[in-house]
Amino acid sequence: MRGLVIRAAQSIGLHRDGRHFKLTPLECELRRRLWWHICTADSRAVEDHGVGVNSGEEVCDTAFPANIDDQDLSATATVPPESKD
Repeated sequence: MRGLVIRAAQSIGLHRDGRHFKLTPLECELRRRLWWHICTADSRAVEDHGVGVNSGEEVCDTAFPANIDDQDLSATATVPPESKD
């Protein structure tokens, strides 16, 4: 089922970063969080079965999610918030 989720996400372009489509900072961040959550869940399951790990980085250009709190995101923002340390 995880393979289906990954292929479905790729078919709707989640593996491409939202900035390529000129999406809002909120939409870009939500896409990044969803894509990397899917990849992380898949890599954990693969590790449990003793198979090689596919990190997802080979097939995507999606940046990692920013290190920010949810309240730092705004639906009306035009500039992404600064990532925290």
